[in-house]
Amino acid sequence: MKFSYAWLNQLFANKLNLNELADDLTMAGLEIESIHNPGESLQNIVVGEIVSIEKHPDADRLNVCQVDVGSEKLQIVCGAPNAKAGIKVPCALIGTKFTEFTIKKSKLRGVESFGMCCSAKEIGLSEEADGIMELSPDLTNGEPVAKALNLNDSVIEVSLTPNRADCLSILGIAREVRSIKGLAFDMPKINQITSSDKCKITPTVTNTEACPVYSYASISQINNSAQLPDEIIHRLDCADIKSINPVVDLVNYVMLETGQPMHAFDLNKIKGNVVVRNASRQEKMTLLNDQTIEVMENDLVIADDNGPLALAGVMGGLESAVETNTTNIFIESAFFTPLSMAGKARSYGLNTDSSHRFERGVDFSQTEHALTRVINLINEHCGGLTSQVSSVSHDLPQRNLIQLRPSKVTRILGRDVSQDEVVQILNNLDLPFTLDDGVFTVTPPAYRFDIEIEEDLVEEVIRVAGYDNIGAMNPKMMLNPRSTKDRHSDVRKIRHTMSDLGYSELVSYSFIDEAMESTVHGNDNLIKLENPIAENMNTMRSRLWSSHIDALKFNTNRGRTQIKFFEIANKFTQDNSNFSEEQVLSGLVSGEAIPKNWIEKNRAHDFYDVKSDLEQLLGDGIAMKESAETIGAFHPGQSADIFRDNKKIGRLGKLHPSLQKQLDVDQEVYLFEIGLNHLSENELKLNTEILKSVPLQRDIAVLVDEDVVAGDVIDVVSKRNINFIKDFRIFDVYQGQGIAEGKKSLAFLILMQDTYKTLEEKDVEKSVTEVINLLKKEFNAELRL
Repeated sequence: MKFSYAWLNQLFANKLNLNELADDLTMAGLEIESIHNPGESLQNIVVGEIVSIEKHPDADRLNVCQVDVGSEKLQIVCGAPNAKAGIKVPCALIGTKFTEFTIKKSKLRGVESFGMCCSAKEIGLSEEADGIMELSPDLTNGEPVAKALNLNDSVIEVSLTPNRADCLSILGIAREVRSIKGLAFDMPKINQITSSDKCKITPTVTNTEACPVYSYASISQINNSAQLPDEIIHRLDCADIKSINPVVDLVNYVMLETGQPMHAFDLNKIKGNVVVRNASRQEKMTLLNDQTIEVMENDLVIADDNGPLALAGVMGGLESAVETNTTNIFIESAFFTPLSMAGKARSYGLNTDSSHRFERGVDFSQTEHALTRVINLINEHCGGLTSQVSSVSHDLPQRNLIQLRPSKVTRILGRDVSQDEVVQILNNLDLPFTLDDGVFTVTPPAYRFDIEIEEDLVEEVIRVAGYDNIGAMNPKMMLNPRSTKDRHSDVRKIRHTMSDLGYSELVSYSFIDEAMESTVHGNDNLIKLENPIAENMNTMRSRLWSSHIDALKFNTNRGRTQIKFFEIANKFTQDNSNFSEEQVLSGLVSGEAIPKNWIEKNRAHDFYDVKSDLEQLLGDGIAMKESAETIGAFHPGQSADIFRDNKKIGRLGKLHPSLQKQLDVDQEVYLFEIGLNHLSENELKLNTEILKSVPLQRDIAVLVDEDVVAGDVIDVVSKRNINFIKDFRIFDVYQGQGIAEGKKSLAFLILMQDTYKTLEEKDVEKSVTEVINLLKKEFNAELRL
């Protein structure tokens, strides 16, 4: 909203400081967007009177004018068609600076010119102009135009939140100033209408829910070609409202003053009676902006016997418009509820001053008050005979009583707020209240739609008290340090370790396409969503692998050749009507393990690369065994279950070739999943141990029956807990020349370490011997030399 600073200042006995006003309003929640003084651009432009005029000797369209500017007479060459002797115009003296040029002494077709007679457009007071601007003959020659036209005024633009419709008027802004600074202001004087004549129109309201009150009056024998004071026109200009004719201008002026939109109809153009009703199907009307619309069914309209006269609360119709030759008018002042007006203007591509206010809420108690005010101004400036002011009223909105406790204000504000301070603030806000036993009972006024609950009143008290007055206080709280041995800490460590191993973390949706759930995860017991966000995201996933495969295809299609993904998220399953979810670490590995380079041969990722990564992540004590259950997504010969201390914690496998082909994936894919729901210090330790002494390594190779599984050998050795052995792993399997039929050679690496000292050779030999003896006993193994 834009308004004149001088207009606001006129309401207060003590003049307001502009900068302080801007700061106070901003801190109270009414942000000042800009302050502009139009008079600043009119320096060196004065009132000049054309005392004589004659044709230019060498140009048919130019005139040579003698212009009295008070201190001297200037010869000015002018081409305006309305230039004539006796009129007063804005005269730009030599040195006046415009946007694109500066006034200098010059010659036009051989005749000297010492200034310029200006149009309203040239001095920024109008968007269009047909000639030079004619000023009032009462102005003094030589007087600065800015002063003569009351343009030494600042235009303030304030940005209002939607809940502060009460500030969409000059009186609303004045109320805010009073609440902040405690200054009284003068309300405009209103003379009550004493006429006994009845209105020429007796309107009816059929939709009383949308229009609870409709006030009206008629005025006859007006002079709508009268000249309004420059002050009124200037105040409209400050609000970017174009002057049209006296009646329309005064209706807009009172809207700016009180916040109450109104509309005037040419009484002679109304056929029959006026009714406020819902529109019927296929009703059309032409609005004041020449836009022809088909009114949507059930939208509120003001109509006569021939059809709609106005789109209620938005814009009037062209057929009943008040024009300069209008002599009889019918004026309405109504309250249209915000609910009934919401979005109506926008549905027709409109945004008017009236709709802007009605959508947010206007003061339903002042319809007659505002109507009386505009009638007073019309009578003063245009004359006319006025009817009684009447209203059609129905159930008006009720303002419920609200209790306010100063203790709550104190608790929220963070400083003590006394009862007397609250009394003063409520009085400054003009909020009626009673006080009983330290509790205020407040009645919100009709213009404050934003005050409904106690918190709204607390906000009012705090903002008027001043946000700058809230003291700085150190926060007080009880700090209870969280143990580092919690699940979230372990999950963070997993993320860091996976990143160190070259994995990129994925974050994906928990819902996928049901076809992927059945095909990739082999789950037919689907958890389907009733209201999916997309057709291909209609099922909760029982594993994360399909999401990984989508990310794989996305990345490979963009040229990425090394793929290592992991994700920590929940998977979802159901058993009959019981639903469960489990947090898992899931991942995918594919593409090149070693990219092309000149040092070593490139190769693709394989099963053992992934196995190695998981062993580095999970540390000692894990084992991988042939899968006990068949998982459709995995290659039957390249999958394993992951165990720790004989407890299954996950699975690892290669994507089945047929599924790989079906999913249109070119390279081999390895998938893994580890359950984290039972993660604890004892069950799942990360490989974070710091070596304190140098480990020793020994390799042994043994002959065993060909049906002996290497994993079983590792399990037996691990469970024995032989002294100093930290790791026991297989690194080679051999069958062929030199190995008897039905036998195979298994080569193992034995890593040994003492926590406190470097091992001696006798300790190493003792541990290795114990391993060999154990393998002989359990698997009838023979040591290969």
